[in-house]
Amino acid sequence: MTTYPPALEEKLGFDMIRAELKKRLRSDLGNDRLRKMRPADSRGWLRSELARVAEYAQAERFDTAIPLAHVFDLREALRRAAPEGAFLDPADLKAARLVLITLRQTKRYFERRAEEYPTLAGAVGRITPLKQIEENIESILSEDGGIRDSASAELGRIRRAIEERESRLRRKLREALQGARDRGYAAEEQPTLRGGRHVIPVRAEAKRKVDGFVHDVSSSGQTVYIEPAA
Repeated sequence: MTTYPPALEEKLGFDMIRAELKKRLRSDLGNDRLRKMRPADSRGWLRSELARVAEYAQAERFDTAIPLAHVFDLREALRRAAPEGAFLDPADLKAARLVLITLRQTKRYFERRAEEYPTLAGAVGRITPLKQIEENIESILSEDGGIRDSASAELGRIRRAIEERESRLRRKLREALQGARDRGYAAEEQPTLRGGRHVIPVRAEAKRKVDGFVHDVSSSGQTVYIEPAA
């Protein structure tokens, strides 16, 4: 609806209402809707919206807490997930699961109180709980927010192979470092990373006596960091 005169919103104090509402928003979805809100001239629509506001205020003041703990904007994640074969990262999956839980719990909250909050109970009636998707996400996410090895047989196989390879690499580094120490070539340090490569610290004067690739030199120039040859 186009308002006239153009400054009508300010004259009606609508800008003040908008500013007050903004303090209570929980997500970017709410921000977008707030920006699009304009004064309405439909009496029926206003009555319906005011009924919702009154019921929500009553629930918030006098009832147990409304379960709206997790309200995230999933639009970008859903857009990325739309193409066939696309996937979501663990953070997006976690957010999606929390939103699904919030929707299901909010629906149950108001439907169980339909006599006290009939308008809101009708509004949440359009929500379709997706408990199976919640459980599917939960089954593949670990407690720290990563993907469980059991998420798929192939993932489990790949991770076991990586772990075995890293174990062999650590053993090889320890053996190379111990050999260099036994010959007096290595400083009393532990294997480390340089440029993303696993290396051992070797005295600069002995660098040609250790088979491998030099990846870095200490600031003093007394230690070089060598990746042992395979």
